[in-house]
Amino acid sequence: MAALILASGSAIRRTLLERAGLRVQVEPAAIDEVLPTDAVASDLAGVLALAKARAVAVRHPAAVVIGADQVLIFGDQPLAKSATPGAARQRLRELSGHWHAFVSAAAVVSRRHEEVVAQLVRVRFRSLTADFIDHYLATGEWRGCVGCYQVENLGAHLIAEIDGDLNAVLGLPLYPLLGALASCGVAPRQLGGARSRAIR
Repeated sequence: MAALILASGSAIRRTLLERAGLRVQVEPAAIDEVLPTDAVASDLAGVLALAKARAVAVRHPAAVVIGADQVLIFGDQPLAKSATPGAARQRLRELSGHWHAFVSAAAVVSRRHEEVVAQLVRVRFRSLTADFIDHYLATGEWRGCVGCYQVENLGAHLIAEIDGDLNAVLGLPLYPLLGALASCGVAPRQLGGARSRAIR
């Protein structure tokens, strides 16, 4: 069976795939993650996920490569990651008490196949006090997260409700992605009736 490579250094994405019975290698893609200004907000995550997958697939033409990205949309505008504690504080203040959305996308690239899948999920924050925000920022969880929080960790305390698939908030449209991988012959060997086909 062809090697399965995750073009992302995200530990939670790797964990989600491994829990689904897939053995993955990790090779983060080194690309510029600046959001393109000419793409529709809901398409941005897919554009970046495909760029990541292609960048790694060039070095591993026999492999099946997964690229992934996530874009936060608030007030119909895509928001980039916050680089400083001050910017993260402002982001959490803006989101406090409001709904925002994540578009989580994954791209699968192999020698014979390219496919991009995505899911949108909506999240509503609790009303957060300034002290609460400051204490959360002090944990450092906000770093590297597009929404400045980690729902799988202490960031769960910021959330009032989620409308959609939790996996998409965590960073992967897991169920559509597993379908795309099946199209490339990738499936866990534990599922005896769904054997993986070698990619030639």
